Amino acid sequence: MDLAMGAQDGADGMGVPHTGTTIIAIAFDKGIVIGCDTRVSIGNYISNRASDKVTPLCDNVFLARSGSAPDTQLVSDHVRHMVHQHAIEIDGLPEVKTVANLCMQLVYNNKGANGGDGLFS
Repeated sequence: MDLAMGAQDGADGMGVPHTGTTIIAIAFDKGIVIGCDTRVSIGNYISNRASDKVTPLCDNVFLARSGSAPDTQLVSDHVRHMVHQHAIEIDGLPEVKTVANLCMQLVYNNKGANGGDGLFS
């Protein structure tokens, strides 16, 4: 089995494609529907088949995570904490734009240290 060929044609040599995380968000008149796959893998090894990649950051904002699971979980935990503090300060729900900016700042300021991406809805 030639593993180099598998990597080149997008498969592992056994016909299984390497597709990464699948995330989709669809907006409609009453909100947004978010969907993700549930598989977490390390190379060819599937470490978890039932991971929840959609993480609530507050009541009106959710994060769809892709990339390194520990990194994206850490980002979502930190942002959830910052959003909770902000919600107390403003005595209400933060705007989606504000939460997205908090995430962007956290990821950008630690860009060499993390391996994750997110889709905010």
